[in-house]
Amino acid sequence: MKGLEYFRVQSNIAFDNDLEHVSDAAFRTFIELIGIAAHDLSDGQVANDRVMKLCNTADVSSALHELNDAKYIRWNTDEVVIKEFTNYQRSRQETLDLRGKNRDRVRAYRTMSKTLHTDYTREQSKSKTKSKSKSNKSKKTPPMVPPLGDFNAWYKLYPRKVARAAAERAWAKAVKKVEAEKIVAGLEHQLSALKAKDKEYIPHPATWLNQERWDDEVCSPSVPQTAAYVPFVPTSDDEVKRIEKLADFREVSDE
Repeated sequence: MKGLEYFRVQSNIAFDNDLEHVSDAAFRTFIELIGIAAHDLSDGQVANDRVMKLCNTADVSSALHELNDAKYIRWNTDEVVIKEFTNYQRSRQETLDLRGKNRDRVRAYRTMSKTLHTDYTREQSKSKTKSKSKSNKSKKTPPMVPPLGDFNAWYKLYPRKVARAAAERAWAKAVKKVEAEKIVAGLEHQLSALKAKDKEYIPHPATWLNQERWDDEVCSPSVPQTAAYVPFVPTSDDEVKRIEKLADFREVSDE
């Protein structure tokens, strides 16, 4: 049809309504009439001027006469009325109700989508605000700087001077756990024992701090014990004779 969109009809419309008895031109015109009425929501009523304008049949008047004689339509000088139109298409009211339901469904979907989008945007905004707040807090908090005055005093005492930068980082962590005075005092307590070791056996300064060695106990170096001298005193005649023989043997050897 000229200028009209597609519309849906039943595939068995010709057989269910005995339209197979009419000519092809009349059948084509009848289908076009249904499409025009469905488009106009006219419940099967189509003005004659629209019929002549939109139908593609070569001889529309002959087709209309045939349909009118077969009682599929009622045709007069003003309009064409399709009989039992609702057998082929929805009525105007049914179509309007359906469109209203579709509009409500679309409106509800859009409202739900908008709500979900708003909630998502709000959550994203909260997340960004929290992140920004944390970032600002982290910026306002000054970085932890080790008290280098105490560190220098401790490092000057430590008997092994290696990896100072690592020792400074270890010191910064250590003074968060205990007071600097306790660390220095622990080193002073262990200093003599550390100096008594070979340098290769003294821990690196960073190692000593990371392992919290300021709490270590100091063990006194062990002193080798010498056996007390006990003079030999013979207790029998046989022992006296053995000693005398041993003495005579040494005298002979010396000569």
